[in-house]
Amino acid sequence: MQPSFEAMVCVDSDLIYAAEVIDKSIISLQIEKDGVGVNGMNVQTIIPYRTTWQKVNSMCLNNRNLFLSHGQGISTVNQQTCEYR
Repeated sequence: MQPSFEAMVCVDSDLIYAAEVIDKSIISLQIEKDGVGVNGMNVQTIIPYRTTWQKVNSMCLNNRNLFLSHGQGISTVNQQTCEYR
């Protein structure tokens, strides 16, 4: 089954974070470019959605923090520890 994403953010030229709809989690994907498309490899779950989120609208990276906009407001996740704030 193909994953379905509702928000994505580029971490660097080879790494993407995505809000995955089916498993309700934030995942990381290493990407491989073949000149025509992009393939995701080494998919890893970073954090599950909190039950109150329902949907992640957008994501932004700043100072080693991942900011997630969702129906309950904005949450911050530390990139190094994966702790919510």
